[in-house]
Amino acid sequence: MDGELYNAAIDGLSDHNLVGDVDNIRSRGQNNTILHIAAKSGKLRRLEEDDYLLRFLYEQNNEGNTPLHIAAKLGHLDTVRILVEMARKTDVEQNKRLLTTENNEKDTALHEAVRHNHLEVVKLLIEEDLDLASIVNGEGDSPLFMAVDRCFYQVALHILSNAPNCSYQGRNGMNVLHVAAIRSKRRPVTLTSEEWESLLGVRMLTHLLRRSLSRRLDIEKTEFGLLVLENVQALTLEQADDLGWTPLHYAAHIGNEVLVKQFLNKDRKRLPFFRNIEGMSALHIAAKKGHDSVIRVLMESCPEVCELLDNNGRTALHIAVESRKEMAVKFFLKQAMAFQDLINLKDNKGNTALHVAATVGDFHILRILTNDSRIDKGATNKDKQTFVDIILSNKELHDTEILNIMVGLEIESVLPPRSEQKQTNEAESKEKKKDETQVEENEEADWKPLQKMVMVSLDKKKEDLKKKMKDFSNLNLVVATIIAAATFAAAFAIPGGYNDQGLPVLYRSKEFKRFLRLDEFAFVLSTVSLLLNFILMLCKEIFAVTLVPIALAAYLTGFSLVMMVVAFAQGITAVIPRSENHNIFKKDAYLTGSTLRFVFLYFFLVVFLLALALAGLNATPRRSEPRTSVRSRFGLWS
Repeated sequence: MDGELYNAAIDGLSDHNLVGDVDNIRSRGQNNTILHIAAKSGKLRRLEEDDYLLRFLYEQNNEGNTPLHIAAKLGHLDTVRILVEMARKTDVEQNKRLLTTENNEKDTALHEAVRHNHLEVVKLLIEEDLDLASIVNGEGDSPLFMAVDRCFYQVALHILSNAPNCSYQGRNGMNVLHVAAIRSKRRPVTLTSEEWESLLGVRMLTHLLRRSLSRRLDIEKTEFGLLVLENVQALTLEQADDLGWTPLHYAAHIGNEVLVKQFLNKDRKRLPFFRNIEGMSALHIAAKKGHDSVIRVLMESCPEVCELLDNNGRTALHIAVESRKEMAVKFFLKQAMAFQDLINLKDNKGNTALHVAATVGDFHILRILTNDSRIDKGATNKDKQTFVDIILSNKELHDTEILNIMVGLEIESVLPPRSEQKQTNEAESKEKKKDETQVEENEEADWKPLQKMVMVSLDKKKEDLKKKMKDFSNLNLVVATIIAAATFAAAFAIPGGYNDQGLPVLYRSKEFKRFLRLDEFAFVLSTVSLLLNFILMLCKEIFAVTLVPIALAAYLTGFSLVMMVVAFAQGITAVIPRSENHNIFKKDAYLTGSTLRFVFLYFFLVVFLLALALAGLNATPRRSEPRTSVRSRFGLWS
């Protein structure tokens, strides 16, 4: 196709002399006819004698698009109207064939108009053929599903109100309610009063709505989901997609309690009990996401839904614990009365919710569960493990984390102290010895030295940790004291001395003012570090295992050291004579160069030394021979 003919097509095919014999002329790229090109520009004009163009109406390019596809895709309303009228000149059947022609993606012209949010084109096409709204494309999407999925709610409302037999179908087995629930968390959409009237069909509001046709009403996405719910068939609510998810599952996943409540109002006898391919109900999904309000709505509307188990035999409490949703766990334990007999229920592997908490290693949830007197803390799974055994065998937890968890549980009286446990174990051992054989007595005798070794190793490890922390605290205390003393003295032995009136000679200097301010910061930070060390010494039993206060004190000391060095640099700068021939220091270069270098150098030095110190506290000595770890030491509880 030459350039002159292409430009004529772009200009609307008004020159008959140029387009007289172009049956076999196509563009080289997309194989477009002249009518495709005219539709692309949107300049196609209505001519008295346009029969010569009819032969191009049904021609398709490389993508399978007809001229109507292109015009609808680009939103050229006048061009779409002309093409539809041209199709009417053949016969009714030909007109419908044009409207229902599909491209390579199985999209009709209506799909293209909906995809690009061309409302007026959608209105024209649906007016021509209502059945267009029932056609699904290659992905399985109906026009209504596409509109809701893209949040084009004006288009969706027009389809709902004008094509009552429209398809609700979508990809992956979903329907329009699925996607309405998924998209219910986005920005509000604007509707006209006329669209409200056509959708709701409430005649009593007609007069009021007509009085405000120019007024724009905002509707939240949740409200649109409710409007869709009122217009779709009841069976759509129970339809599951390819993953087994119903619209209720998606509403619970999003956390939209309003939609969940309305879905349940439609069907609370069957809907809450639908499970996906993993066996998870809407309650399981809400527990997994931690949506407390949705959990409350589900439990209040249908309490027996809490008895549902997934494919692994897990309750919603198992799922909440596994997902570390603390508030959901508290709800099931304290407010869900129907759940009270299920808190110790075991899954297919014999794990209770407490076992799952031990596997996850979440101390806060462990504390919630273990502080509940109804929780069976001695329950064992199919591997004969208690929750303590699982904590000690958790490979994802470091020894320090296990130590914190176990000591924390012991402090809160969740676990008995080791001394009591040791006495209990000894009493049980004595009683068992009466009925055991000589071989078992020998085995018990062999175990005693090992048990003693474990206890000694535990005490030694704790003493080593305390000693390292004490040495580190003492070092920090010395450094902080020196800094506090130096900065305190510098505040009175100021650079430049005093004048006859007792005022600092350099009190008008900016560098001198910076010196005083930095010296003040250094003194305050070092003093706070000293105070923190003093508090740690008084509360050493509380902070015996916690490194955070020590690290904070060390950080304050390090930062005060940086402030003191910068203050020194400012003091030197203040007393240097302002002379251009001074070759030792230049004020600007010294201030902008040396000071900044001091700041960054000391900052990274402090961070590096602090990291080394903490690594030394957490380091576990490596030995070639077998050693007793924290996991084995705390095995005395199990």
